[in-house]
Amino acid sequence: LPFFFLALGNDNRESCGDFKGLGDAIHIIGVDPASHKATILNVPRDTQAPGGDKINAYYSLGGLGGIVAQLNQMVGIQIQYAVTTNFCQFQQMVDEIGGTDVNVKVPMHDTDSGSNFNPGVQHMTGYDALAFSRDRHSLLAGDIDRTGNQAVVILAALSKLRAQNTGDAG
Repeated sequence: LPFFFLALGNDNRESCGDFKGLGDAIHIIGVDPASHKATILNVPRDTQAPGGDKINAYYSLGGLGGIVAQLNQMVGIQIQYAVTTNFCQFQQMVDEIGGTDVNVKVPMHDTDSGSNFNPGVQHMTGYDALAFSRDRHSLLAGDIDRTGNQAVVILAALSKLRAQNTGDAG
């Protein structure tokens, strides 16, 4: 049977400790094991939730359970699993797999996020992947493009892990 899970990046920048923060990167991933297919629904963090606040606030208000409940209402599904990571942990995960390759579509130079990329395929460390994932000032559609970039990083990392698992990684 298909299932859904939430991959949530919270905005803790201070440490790898337990800090709830806000839901900064919100991705619902639907997986259909029978067809070996999956899809990602990227939810911009400033989206209005059924409870009245922006969706990103529900992580700090009620943890993973709080944001999952709001997303279930918004999308009309049942999210069975949820994981979260903060800035530090995200960087560590990307570095642990040896970085990942991402095709940067437009110039991205933003001091707020730390992004400094020209178009083309870039090998990204954890720091680079976080900067790419956080930049919304270099992008035409702001947070909409930002959530798409976050999904690009997720897919690039999954592709690399899959290749490593099958022995096809370079």
